[in-house]
Amino acid sequence: MSIFDLKINELDQGNRPTPESFQGYLKRINWSKKISTAECISIQTFEDLRPELKEASYMVLRLGKSSDSKGTQFSLIKTDNWSDYFLFNSVPTNDVTEHRFENDPNYESFRVINKLTESSFINLLLHSKVLLRHLNFDSDSPIIPATSNSTHSFIVKPHSKSDIEWLHDNGQVEVDNIFTAKRGGENILCIIEAKSNKSNSLAKHKLVYPILSIQPNLSKEYKIIPLYIRINKEKNKISFQVIECSFPQDINEQFINKLTPVKVTNFSVVL
Repeated sequence: MSIFDLKINELDQGNRPTPESFQGYLKRINWSKKISTAECISIQTFEDLRPELKEASYMVLRLGKSSDSKGTQFSLIKTDNWSDYFLFNSVPTNDVTEHRFENDPNYESFRVINKLTESSFINLLLHSKVLLRHLNFDSDSPIIPATSNSTHSFIVKPHSKSDIEWLHDNGQVEVDNIFTAKRGGENILCIIEAKSNKSNSLAKHKLVYPILSIQPNLSKEYKIIPLYIRINKEKNKISFQVIECSFPQDINEQFINKLTPVKVTNFSVVL
């Protein structure tokens, strides 16, 4: 028996998807083996999804703290299109713009570290203004990035064709990088999810959750631009694929499946 078999069977029989404590669910199915909660319900890529969920076409979403325990709650949602819940990487083109900084002493700190963090890669793009040029942002916009890792509560709407919505209750949300800028004179707020692994996908909620977490504090004059940045480093050369997305500004239309890729940019930086 696989972990989610019972839950899948219940939903296939017509039960409405409702959040449930993951630890409570394990007790309900008498699961005795040691298993990681994060590996089962904190999905970051399509590759992370458990085989029984892929086979039955169910997405799993982490939904914060359970009301009846200290554990984390989750729910499943049926899908007929994995692109509703995942951004899949585009094929890089052969025509890739190269930006060279190997003789610039300002980037020495990036050369001496063997393994840069994802935040460091983003700092490199922002300091050099490479990312801003590729996204056609105004060159004179001041960039002051911030990161966050905190707990938030908000409503999660998985799909625009469903009336299902759940409370993400006081759950952990990590924001890799967030900054404000201008494009065509318009105020822009960018939220970045960066990945330096070899995965070919990103779960859309990894960008949607940060948007929902910061939106109550955001002035309406800002347009939110979600960015998925895939990073690959080989020696002194770093390749970037930037997938710029759109997401509804109207809170009534903010379904996970409506996070949509609109522009893909490939470039590299040589240090």
